[in-house]
Amino acid sequence: MSREDQSDVPPRLLRWPLFLMLQVLREAGRLREATWPDERLRFAHHGVLACLADAEGLSQRAVSDQLRIDPSDLVKVVDLLEREGWLVRERDPTDRRRHRLRLTDAGRERLAAREALLAEANEFLMAPLSDAERRQFEDMLRRMRESLVAQLEAQGR
Repeated sequence: MSREDQSDVPPRLLRWPLFLMLQVLREAGRLREATWPDERLRFAHHGVLACLADAEGLSQRAVSDQLRIDPSDLVKVVDLLEREGWLVRERDPTDRRRHRLRLTDAGRERLAAREALLAEANEFLMAPLSDAERRQFEDMLRRMRESLVAQLEAQGR
């Protein structure tokens, strides 16, 4: 790839995979803004909806742990989703200090619509890759994530 193909990004930066990953994320964000300017949900919101679709009635703590979101940040995410009517927060009958989260029908519909947008975005993003390259790329990203999570947990973070 020539320097011109990279919008004059210094070659010194292009040798770093982390820089390239961050650039891809930034450009994907720009694509999202241009394609779906009214889309207010972020991945944290989507993640909560997806967790609850897979396991109804999780505690906020369980969702926080699964998504690796700070519990105080999760409260803001849950507040918006509850305000929109996409989930309900209920007291845990076995421990009144905890909240259980449950998707509403509107939340399930919103998740399905959001996943359709993500499928479209993924198609656009992955267009230059063959099916085999896509599977390999996804596998590499999963392995990198698992390794990072394990390292951070080993360090107590």
